[in-house]
Amino acid sequence: MDNESYPTRGTYPYEGSANGEADPASVDEDSSVAAEEVVTIRPNKDLLIARPRPPLPEPMEDGMDPVVSMLREASFPSYFSPEMRRAKQEKARVEKEKAEKEQAEKERIKKEKAEKELLEKARIAKEEFEKERLEKARQEKELWEKACLDMDELSRAQAEKARTEKAQFEKDLAENVNAKDAEFEEVEAASIPVLKSLSEPKLEGVSVPVTAAAQGDYARPARVYTKIEDIRSQIASKEAASPEHDEEKSHSRRKRILIAGVLALVCLVILFLVGRGLLRFLAFGRTDRLMVASVENQTGDKTLDGVVAQGLEFALQESATLAFSGDDAHRWAVQQAAGGADRLANAAPANAAPENAASARQAALAVGAKAYVYGTIRSSGAAYTLTVDVFNSKSNRKLIEAQETAASREQIVPAIDQIAVKLRSALGEKKDVVLRTRIPLNLEASSNLEALHQFNLGEAALVDGKIGDATTAFQSAATLDPKFIQAQVQLSWLYGRQHAEAASAAAAQMAEQAAGSASERTVLLSRYAYDINATGDLDSADVAIRRFVQLYPHDSQGALGLARLLRMQGRSIEALDVAKHGIADDPYNAGLYEQAELALIGLDRTGEALELEQRSQKMALAHDGVSLMANYLASQTAALEVSIERVERPLRSAATMADYGIYLDDTGQMAAGATLWRAMAAGTNSDQTATASGAWLLAQGALDRALVGDCDDALQMARTALAPEQKPGMTTNFNAGLAAALCGNNALAEQVIPTLESNWPKATQVVGFDLPELKAAVALGEHEPQVAIAELAGARANDPTLLTNYLRALAYLGAHQTALAVADLQTVLGHRGLALTGGSNLYPVAQSALARAYAENGDKNNSAQASQKFLELWRGADPAEQLRLSSGTVAH
Repeated sequence: MDNESYPTRGTYPYEGSANGEADPASVDEDSSVAAEEVVTIRPNKDLLIARPRPPLPEPMEDGMDPVVSMLREASFPSYFSPEMRRAKQEKARVEKEKAEKEQAEKERIKKEKAEKELLEKARIAKEEFEKERLEKARQEKELWEKACLDMDELSRAQAEKARTEKAQFEKDLAENVNAKDAEFEEVEAASIPVLKSLSEPKLEGVSVPVTAAAQGDYARPARVYTKIEDIRSQIASKEAASPEHDEEKSHSRRKRILIAGVLALVCLVILFLVGRGLLRFLAFGRTDRLMVASVENQTGDKTLDGVVAQGLEFALQESATLAFSGDDAHRWAVQQAAGGADRLANAAPANAAPENAASARQAALAVGAKAYVYGTIRSSGAAYTLTVDVFNSKSNRKLIEAQETAASREQIVPAIDQIAVKLRSALGEKKDVVLRTRIPLNLEASSNLEALHQFNLGEAALVDGKIGDATTAFQSAATLDPKFIQAQVQLSWLYGRQHAEAASAAAAQMAEQAAGSASERTVLLSRYAYDINATGDLDSADVAIRRFVQLYPHDSQGALGLARLLRMQGRSIEALDVAKHGIADDPYNAGLYEQAELALIGLDRTGEALELEQRSQKMALAHDGVSLMANYLASQTAALEVSIERVERPLRSAATMADYGIYLDDTGQMAAGATLWRAMAAGTNSDQTATASGAWLLAQGALDRALVGDCDDALQMARTALAPEQKPGMTTNFNAGLAAALCGNNALAEQVIPTLESNWPKATQVVGFDLPELKAAVALGEHEPQVAIAELAGARANDPTLLTNYLRALAYLGAHQTALAVADLQTVLGHRGLALTGGSNLYPVAQSALARAYAENGDKNNSAQASQKFLELWRGADPAEQLRLSSGTVAH
């Protein structure tokens, strides 16, 4: 036993077999057994000595010596059995295939990456080449223009020099003649006695010829005049024959020849470049505005009124190089210039516009358009002839003439497409660019002539301020062609202005679904309307409208959309700047004036807002609701009364009446306000879209009453607004839910939260403000101010409604952190205009809350001052409401 060695278990390959050898099948070739050591106990010594285990032999490989292979197999028969060999080979094959696949995948990825890099480099190179080409063309155009200007300047300089030399020569000649005349006067005075004596008959034998001019005592001799003329001729001949004059004339002639040669060479080069397509300068620059004025319908078919002009407007708007004014600008300008066309009855060129286009020219001059489009459509049997001309606004000279014949009524829309292509090419766009960006009218807008006619009627009604008529016309256009993108977009904005949220979202969704094959301009505008009115995703809307502005920098729709978006984001200063730039480009866009005025009110610059509104009123672009707010905030009593009279007229729009309702609530006239909200929601005293606005109107009334603590009315309005048949939208759900929470009905408020989360998951207002505010209001109702503070911590900054600041102030008051509450309330009170445009009576409520906050903090002086300011704000309020707020009995 002492001479035997005992290997440890599992450490030697021979263990476990009958002959002391291990079963090769039980040995994992990838295990670490080969690296383990065998421990042997030797006699007479308890010393552990490590002996390395011999490695297992490898199976026979291709090309191995057969003898060696046999010896190895004989030594390890089970290890080198056919099954083991096949398993080994199969495993090697699988690993090889796996490696090959991995390598192939790596090669594929590498190849794709290389291809992508190559394509990206090609794209960049193409863009760089295009930029260089355009820059070269621009430089060549500038050089050409500079050369023309230099040549003009040189010609003017030469002409001026010639005039100066001629004047100097004539002056010198006159001085010489005058000197000679003075000299001959002396000669004459001395010669008269002699002539008299010579003319007497006493001098016999002397014959002196005396002309008839010499008769008389003081007549000047004929020979004297002859000599003066001779002198003049001699002086002129001498001057003309002088070497200096000859040299100067020769130098001037050489200059003229050189200039003519250079001009001819430049013209040849330009003709060559244009012929090769390497140089093409625009007849119309990016800042030159074109106005589609009118295409007269002379067919007798009233359904074709405005169809061609409207179709051309849609087609020409596809161009990214034309600064464009549509038919709305023409209508506004014609209204302003009524009777002013007679002033243009001055002489016109032979190819001038016809007399009945005078108003179109006047409109073009009014809007600053360089040229205007005027045309006619005539019928002859089944065929129609479309003639469209472009005239220079200043000279009234015809620049372009395009004509197409439609074989039938159904071919009118394709004829409009062809005319638009001709006009775009003639106005300077490359033909390949025109053909590449051209979208047929049936995909861009509609091929339905009646739908185009109704759309044109809607645009005219908007210009006249007839919102109801405009809505009806656009509805007809959308009914005739549900895929009429522009009609759906217009309906979406009109419904949105009237606070018909569900209808606005549905129209925006229809436009978005139909815009897939339209031009990029139309796709971006429909996407923007969908983001604003359907999903509420302001971040996505921001991307769409900024892309639009980048592609179409002189399109006023881009400025209008961006100004509206910035205001919704609480960025009034930027919105104002964008709106002002837009007005400078297009002074007849009513929406831009409205956005600028609202931004000014939000910045508490009501005086400037009133000035801008007065300017817009002179241009027939009045905004009654905005005027009401501005006059109210500026304390313009007389003007305010006029504004109230205007909005109290029957059949006013729901948007204007909603502004009036907020004014009534803000001044504490809660009873009159409640009557107005309910009447409007019932569809009375407003236009036909008010019934679709009913839910929003009731929710707005509910929120205003909840803020002042009139919870009976507030909860009743909120429940009605949230009824399923009302189809409440995003703002309706929030206003009604917040009113319920402020009045302690957390069950109703908590029903609204999942609705907002599921229906508007991407809405910036919902995620950024509405949900935190609702949850905070619920926490306040449960007397958990710290929870409310925590919920509001997740709200975005710059809440355009200022409700975040107010609710946080209530939470701080509940947590007895009065100083923080005062700070938030002062933030609200520092933005009175923003509180009003945000859509509630929050400002007087915050003023009352500030008085209570100071009182709780023991600051009696500031509390009294805040109370006095509140009483001044609500001096015309209902007594019950004034008492409720002043006594501090509002919700929470």
